[in-house]
Amino acid sequence: MIEIKIFNQNRIVNGRKSDLQSKKTAWVSVVNPKTSEWVQLSEITGLPADDLKSFLSVRSRPMLRDMDRYTAISFHSPSLNGKNIVTKPNLFLVSEALKNIFIITKGPFPAIESLMENSTSQLERVFSEGPTQLLYSLLDETIDSYRKVLDHINQEVEAIESAVIREKVGQEITLRIFQLRKTLVYVVRALFANQEVVSAIEKSHGTFLNEKFEPKFRTLYEDIEQLEDLTSIYREILSSSLEIYHSNVSNSLNIIMKQLTSWAAIILVPSLIAGIYGMNLSWLPFAHSSGGFFVVLAIMLFSVFLLYSYFSKKDWL
Repeated sequence: MIEIKIFNQNRIVNGRKSDLQSKKTAWVSVVNPKTSEWVQLSEITGLPADDLKSFLSVRSRPMLRDMDRYTAISFHSPSLNGKNIVTKPNLFLVSEALKNIFIITKGPFPAIESLMENSTSQLERVFSEGPTQLLYSLLDETIDSYRKVLDHINQEVEAIESAVIREKVGQEITLRIFQLRKTLVYVVRALFANQEVVSAIEKSHGTFLNEKFEPKFRTLYEDIEQLEDLTSIYREILSSSLEIYHSNVSNSLNIIMKQLTSWAAIILVPSLIAGIYGMNLSWLPFAHSSGGFFVVLAIMLFSVFLLYSYFSKKDWL
C-alpha cells in the first residue's frame, strides 16, 4: 500500500499522488509493494521499477547512488526472527528539489513506527526541515534498532557466561555460542556497509540531499562505530566463554584420568600378588604355612590401604 503524507500549512496531513508535485515536503511509504505499486512508483519517480527492485534484493549491499532527480539510499535494518537476528535492505529516495522522500521496504520497518511515536509538534518540526532531515531521523531510528538488538544479544551473552561459570554447559549452549558469533559477524558486516553509506552522505556524495544537514550525519557515523565496538566485545566474551568451557572439559577429563589411574594402581598390586601366588610354586614364602593364606591376604589389604592413603593425600581420589 502506498501511503502519502504532506506537510501543508505547518500540519501533517494525508495526501494524494497529485500533491507530490506541489513542492511541499511529501513522505511516501510503501511496504511490500505489489507489481501494480512498482508500476506506480516508476511513473511517479521516473525511475525503472527493476532498478528500484534491485536495491531491495537480499544480496544487495547498502549503497548511495544518484538516479535522475533522486538520491537513492539503501540502508540495512535489523530485526529479531525468533532467537535469530536478520538484516534486511530498505530503500530511500530523496529529492530536496522535489521535496519528496520515498521509503520502500519489504516487511515492517520499525524506524517508521518509532519516528511516528514522537509528539505531533516534534514530527511537524522534522517535516518542516525537509526530506534530508526526515532521512536523518529515519537512519537514526534504524541505528537505534541495532542498539536494541545488541541489548538482546547482551542478555544472551550474560546467560551463557553464567552457565559456563556454573559449569552447566551442554551441547545446546555451545551451539548457541556458535550461532551468536555467526550472527554478530552478519551484524558487523551490515554495520560496516551502513557506515560507508553514512560517510558518503557526510562527504556530499548525494547530489539531491540538502548539504546543510550533512554534517549531522557525522553523529550517526560515530554511533555506528560504538555499535561495532560493542559487537567486538560480545564476540570476545563468547570466545572467552568457549575457551573456559573447553578448559573445564579438559580439567574434568584430567581429574577422571587421575582417578582411573589411581584405582588401577590400587587394584594392580593385590592382583600382582594374587597372580604370583596363583602359580603354585613350592618355594614361595608361606606356601606350606597353615596361616600363609591370611598373611598374603593381609599384605594385599595393607598395599591397598597404603596406596589409597597415598593417592588421597595427593588429591587424586
